[in-house]
Amino acid sequence: MARLGLAAIGVAALLGIYLSNQIPDSLWAALLARYEAGGTSLVSFLALGAVAINLFIAGALAIITDARHLSLSNPRTRKGIAIMWIGAAALTLGLLAAQAPTGRNDVLVEWVDAAAPVTFGLIAVGILLVRTGWKHDVRGAHDVLATDTRPPVIYLRSFQDDVRSPIGGGFGLWLKVLMWFQPISFEQELAAIMNRLGPFVAIGKPGEKLPELGANRFYFRDDEWQERVAELVQRARLTIILYGGTANLWWEIDHVFRSVTPDRVVLVIPERGKRTRQMEEQVEERLGFPGALIVDAPKKRTLIPSLLFGKERPLGKIVYFSPDGRPHVQPLIFVPNTRPSLALLRTAFSAYGGPLDSAFETVFAALHLPWTPAMPSRTIAIVLAATFGLFGLHLWYLGDRGRAAKYLKYCWTMGPLVLGIRDAVRLVLMDQAEFERRHGPAATVPVAARSH
Repeated sequence: MARLGLAAIGVAALLGIYLSNQIPDSLWAALLARYEAGGTSLVSFLALGAVAINLFIAGALAIITDARHLSLSNPRTRKGIAIMWIGAAALTLGLLAAQAPTGRNDVLVEWVDAAAPVTFGLIAVGILLVRTGWKHDVRGAHDVLATDTRPPVIYLRSFQDDVRSPIGGGFGLWLKVLMWFQPISFEQELAAIMNRLGPFVAIGKPGEKLPELGANRFYFRDDEWQERVAELVQRARLTIILYGGTANLWWEIDHVFRSVTPDRVVLVIPERGKRTRQMEEQVEERLGFPGALIVDAPKKRTLIPSLLFGKERPLGKIVYFSPDGRPHVQPLIFVPNTRPSLALLRTAFSAYGGPLDSAFETVFAALHLPWTPAMPSRTIAIVLAATFGLFGLHLWYLGDRGRAAKYLKYCWTMGPLVLGIRDAVRLVLMDQAEFERRHGPAATVPVAARSH
């Protein structure tokens, strides 16, 4: 199926090149000229454009379906793909609407004023539909634990925090808006990190029709969930608690600390604006360590780092524990320096990838847990090579910056376009084991042997 998908993307690319040659100035000017000319010119142009767009979407979904080992014989899979297809079409229309020309219409309203909300609305709806379709093929936690024998990582949180961005405060409000235009949520980035340690599982919200993306869900009755949580905590290598302060979550927190040693527990306390310190005091009182979560204010940044990376923005705190129960704090900061900034560029689908990766590497080292660097996705690499290979984006994603720079340098020759298609073909023909050997992390770093 991946080969058919790549062929569909190739045909779509050829149609795109043909149609681009029919656009002398801008897309909207070409459409207006064909409309004024009358006849079938406009209809045939739009029809070819629709074919190219849908071939590209079909090809990308075929590659994704093959990479995830999904079967089209499953009605749930077919429904999910159909929803994702509609979402991808909405995204495409949003990007096309962004090219609307400036100018004024008959009622003296600038066209760009109309295009902007249409563009953002279509992109937001498209991403929402893509995420909804994605949820149709999420595996249940029982199935995951049946095939992955590693001790699990348990995720406990309030159901109120089953949102794309649990961060509050002024900056958190901006992130909540931003997350409407990014397909990967806070929980998905957290899952990407924890799945390297063990299968990341959680209790699902009773009655929800589709699971949230991130941790794989169990679903238990109201009269059994506490017993099941107790069993899971005993099995877990690590328990991650997103602090929220609801009654059920407090029961889970108290039970976890009574059941396992403190060094198997990590609290994530998200920034909540003015309520943050009040929440931290509740945790300190419960743990018996007043003032333990207060950290020194960061040193004021010099001019050049401030210009390069901007102001430090707190996203919250990660609290981990010594075996004797003493808490230690690792701040969760939005792009504080070079390393998380580069990680953010590598994980451009979410605002949280870089900060979470950087903070948890430090936490894992302190807890003597193995840290495995993030592994690039073969599926994403194929799609990037087939679509943006002209600019070498797939090479940047895979960490080959030298070749990526050469593709970008000579993109005007169209040679990198051919090379990008060649790279996409090679990635499709390459099996997952070979991909991991070439592009995966060299080895799991034994952090216990590293200096702290």
